[in-house]
Amino acid sequence: MKKNIFEYFMLTQNYYDLSYVVLGYYNLYCQIMIGNNQFYSKVVFCAVMCMVLSKTFDFMKIALQFSYVVTMIERVVKDLKSFLFFYTILIFQLSMILDVILMSNPDPNYKSVGPFIGNVLATMRISLGDFDFTELKNEHLTKHEHWLFWSMWILMVQFSLLIFLNFIIAEVSNSYAIVSENIEEII
Repeated sequence: MKKNIFEYFMLTQNYYDLSYVVLGYYNLYCQIMIGNNQFYSKVVFCAVMCMVLSKTFDFMKIALQFSYVVTMIERVVKDLKSFLFFYTILIFQLSMILDVILMSNPDPNYKSVGPFIGNVLATMRISLGDFDFTELKNEHLTKHEHWLFWSMWILMVQFSLLIFLNFIIAEVSNSYAIVSENIEEII
């Protein structure tokens, strides 16, 4: 950077490195001046730790034994971007169905995030196979609403858990096969 500042900023990776250093020092400032138990300090610290994880993965690529795994992870994440975007849309749409049926999620785990985000999180848990029926414990649903809930629950499980997650597994397997064939060139 001292030799030629313009060349240094031509690479986008250098912006990331510089922001990592600046955010690291800012984190120290926040921990000392604001306090490490304050919310803002925690947010800055979490951002720094995410950057540390990313940099650690970059440095792990230097060793050949880790390079294979890190390359696979990067490739799979890159290949799954469209699937993950579709999954996000699916979760939000299915959570709106829960929002209409339940009005608000009575689960005490979600009381601080609000009813809509509570239903998003409940839907995500359903799509990953965590079947928690806290919302049915209050018995505030009518008989017809129970039928509607269970019909939509079956739809959610079939579509998000059985079908969609199998697509993701197939795509991960495909990415794995492609990277395995070309691992020497990619590394």
